[in-house]
Amino acid sequence: LTATAVGAVSGSLGSLLGMGGAFIALPMLTSPLLRLSQHQAHGTSMAAVLCTGLAGCLSYAGGGAVDWPTAGTVAATGAAAAYGGAALSARLSGPALKAALG
Repeated sequence: LTATAVGAVSGSLGSLLGMGGAFIALPMLTSPLLRLSQHQAHGTSMAAVLCTGLAGCLSYAGGGAVDWPTAGTVAATGAAAAYGGAALSARLSGPALKAALG
């Protein structure tokens, strides 16, 4: 039930505010609610954002609000950068990773 609440809050607010749900989910995943390590929270959030991002995209696309050529370019370059960022984050300690988020 707690993970369901985290998903509902991060998915709805992330899409509503036009920002990644991970920004909202990470603090909730590492809180006493679920007690994941910082690295587990990042990996779990990335897996969840894949699904929530797709659902949000389909909803926006249904209303004609997606510029597909721009989305494709941003997605391709973002995917390459995300791979590198994830590899770098694996080398950081949990506290250093948390501090990098502000």
